[in-house]
Amino acid sequence: MKSAAVSFPLKQADELLPLLAALNGRLRFQAVDILREMVEREAAREAEFQLDRQNLSPELTELFVTKLCFDENPDARARSALTLSYLLDLRATPALVTLLEDSQWFVRLHAVRSLAKRKFLSQADAIGKRLTDSQWMVREAAARTLMVFGRAGLDQLTRHFLETQDRYSREQVADEMQRAGLLPTLLAQYASEPKGDEVEVFRQLSGMGKTSYLVSTLASSSDKNLRKKFLLDLGAHSDPQIRTWVRQLAARETDLELRTLATSLARQASPEKGGT
Repeated sequence: MKSAAVSFPLKQADELLPLLAALNGRLRFQAVDILREMVEREAAREAEFQLDRQNLSPELTELFVTKLCFDENPDARARSALTLSYLLDLRATPALVTLLEDSQWFVRLHAVRSLAKRKFLSQADAIGKRLTDSQWMVREAAARTLMVFGRAGLDQLTRHFLETQDRYSREQVADEMQRAGLLPTLLAQYASEPKGDEVEVFRQLSGMGKTSYLVSTLASSSDKNLRKKFLLDLGAHSDPQIRTWVRQLAARETDLELRTLATSLARQASPEKGGT
């Protein structure tokens, strides 16, 4: 029945009202989930899709912002998040933020994922709190949602990475930075702007032994200013992969100034020269 119901157009969603108001929590959950899939299908067709009076009745909107996000059935609360994220109603965002603090981790997970839209940039701080969630999937989703916010989200992610005392959260953010391909962006910012948080991020990653992607990005870069800046800041780091990169620069770099600098750093790190 559910498979059949989700294929109906969104304009017929009012037929779900009796189920959404049912006393049985499993029935409410199924109805919320059917509507979620109907909304997802419509959203996939339209870039700036939103739910308003043109495609969702006031009765359904009222149910979502006043009841379903507080439903006693956690599955119903969880599945309400996506529909709330598309609602053009001022009460929808506070409802989603409430779900971010839910006692059930999978409800928080659905809420974090549903907030992954640029229009929720103002909620970056609330989403950032989930970077230290007790459940790793929620932490992962929070990092990915912040990345959707562009530079503002990346800045928040790096600040958290540098400031948190939660080892698991720091590890997860580091992994997400690499998986999402953020290191080239951080390196570009580092090369073109006055010294900011980026160098500390690289230093922390190096201390954690997470330098393979960082070094491979440096090796493929043609930016001499980036290489020089990194050599001056982290060329003497004890990380084996950074040391290997420095030795390769000393052997192959065509720019005399960079080759001289890399050679000096490679000698300092050499055990034969009494280095560390």
